Amino acid sequence: MSAFYAAQELFTGTEWISEVTVEVNNGKIIGISKEGYDHKNAFPLIVPALIDLQIYGADGKLLSEFPDSDCIEKTYQYCLKGGAAFFQPTVASQTTEIIYKAIGDFLKTACQGYKGFIFTASPNLAKKVGLKASQKTEFFNSKLECRLLAYELYGGSKREPKIVSQ
Repeated sequence: MSAFYAAQELFTGTEWISEVTVEVNNGKIIGISKEGYDHKNAFPLIVPALIDLQIYGADGKLLSEFPDSDCIEKTYQYCLKGGAAFFQPTVASQTTEIIYKAIGDFLKTACQGYKGFIFTASPNLAKKVGLKASQKTEFFNSKLECRLLAYELYGGSKREPKIVSQ
């Protein structure tokens, strides 16, 4: 028996589709259609490729031991080879602040021209990324208040330069 989910935005792995209904049967997506879309009950985002992936040593580097942009890049490339476009690094021996900073550094340097997303239950840690979210979606994961933060990733800065008068 199929279940149907309305999505304001659906990411297919290669593109974003707006206002669709996703049909799921036996845990697999079997259809995507504009028919039956219900805006009142639609999820803001559905990203089927978003998976919780635990990586131990992508390309010889373990994130908990090397919490930097280079290690996240290696982990990302490792995931792409296996077909995953998204990953959640496991935090072991480093503080979450260091991991979030490394994620921000990676997004800033390696993902320009893309959208980046961070799913977190800690708004204070999200600030450690060092980027301003273009969209914030608040929701609950069981009883835990969470946020899905979207980032438009670009080179340089959108800040207006300060003019100093003498």
